[in-house]
Formats: sequence, structure tokens, C-alpha cells
Amino acid sequence: MLSLYKPATLDSAVAYDYFTATPLHVLGDGLLAFEPLGLTNARLVPDLAEAVPVATDDGRTYTFELRPGIRYSTGEVVVPADFRRALERGFRLDPFNHGDIYGGLVGGEACANMPRRCDLSKGIVTDDASGTITFNLVAPDPDFLARARSQPVLPGLVAGDATRRECRSDRVDVQGRTPGTGRSRDRRRYGRGVRR
Repeated sequence: MLSLYKPATLDSAVAYDYFTATPLHVLGDGLLAFEPLGLTNARLVPDLAEAVPVATDDGRTYTFELRPGIRYSTGEVVVPADFRRALERGFRLDPFNHGDIYGGLVGGEACANMPRRCDLSKGIVTDDASGTITFNLVAPDPDFLARARSQPVLPGLVAGDATRRECRSDRVDVQGRTPGTGRSRDRRRYGRGVRR
């Protein structure tokens, strides 16, 4: 059981209270995760990323390689651009919390101040062909990797064709199901398990 309380939403862009954020990590994954989950002395490990990146550019740049072949429960392939779209959408729906957490990205402060014009293309550079996601910060942030694990990506909010449209913040359910990459999927996790 995840919680005795009903979450207010299943939308990761506006889920910042404990009872709402907890189930999201069952539905969707981030680039990194803590292992062991929920225990003391947890360490950051790769989740949707191939590895935990090392900072470059004097601590202002982090480049993640997305594990190839990851699919949402809808069958769509997860692509690097999904992560930028998810964060830009998050700034539009909840600029206060996103500004607090991701305001250190290049363009993050402008997105917090003018959320409808949010453009993180210089702060989050994605390359779908190579599978990379590069985060550029305005200043070094020793907590950035922990922040990178806090945003699960859900396809109904960011993914393509019919579902790559903006969704209302109270509607994650696509065709009667809540799609995601989360732990309910039978897939490789931290180098163990079965990959579909």
C-alpha cells in the first residue's frame, strides 16, 4: 500500500505534497533514483539514465545518456525531448515550485517569472538521435543530481502524436489508464530483472 490518503493529482508537474508525490514514483521514473528506496543511507543510482553523470564546466553542466529502448506503458518510446517538455510544462502549471527546484537552469528564472513563455532550450539540450539530455546551470549546484531524480516523466503529459499535447493538470489518464515507465512495469531496474 502506498498511502491511506487519496493523492490530489497524478500530474507530476503539480505534485509537490508528500501524499501526491509518493505514488508518482510508482507510475513514472526519473533519470536517477535513490536506492534502497525509502531507507536510510540511500544513494543515487541510474534509473532511466545509463549512469550517474559527473559534472563538467566547473560544475555547471550534467549530461545524461538515456537508456535505449525504454517504453512507456502505452508502447511509446521515451525520448530525451520528453524531459525538457515535462519541465517546461511544469513551469507553466506551477512556476513557484518549479522555480524553487529548477530555477538554477539556464532559462529557469525567466520561466519562473514568465511561465507562459517558458523556453528551456538553452538550459536543457536534448538530442533524440544520440539519446542525451544535457542540463546547463547558471552556477554550480551540488544538489542538482538529487533534483534530477525528483521529476518522473509520464507520457500523457509529454509524449508524442495524440498524447504529445498539453494536458490539463487534473488529467493524466489517457484512454482509461495512467501510462508511465514506473515500477509496475516488468523491466530492467538497476541492472537486475527482466527487460521487455
